[in-house]
Amino acid sequence: MVYVADRENRRVQSFTVDGKFVKQLLKGATRFASSVALSPDPEQKYLYVGDGDSIAIVDRKSLELIGAIKPPGAIGGGHLIGTDPKGNIYVAATSGGMQKLTYMGTNQPAVR
Repeated sequence: MVYVADRENRRVQSFTVDGKFVKQLLKGATRFASSVALSPDPEQKYLYVGDGDSIAIVDRKSLELIGAIKPPGAIGGGHLIGTDPKGNIYVAATSGGMQKLTYMGTNQPAVR
């Protein structure tokens, strides 16, 4: 599957590797889909999607919103999101620098 963050149209779309459209998640109320990253678990169950002042957690297969990450002091959804094998999330903002959200188990990550 290929996942596309379409920030101009505030949506995440999924396609097969040969380009066939599968589904989309549209969220027009916020600056949604500024970026997208796969969760680092072996099944890659989730997408992390920039969503205004938070990071939306989306079920990768159904494209349903299942939660959000918004710890105190976080720069929000940023311009680019990445993950590492330990579950940490990295968020870069065009004017706000970069932050590491340290994975702390099933609770929200801590800002570092």
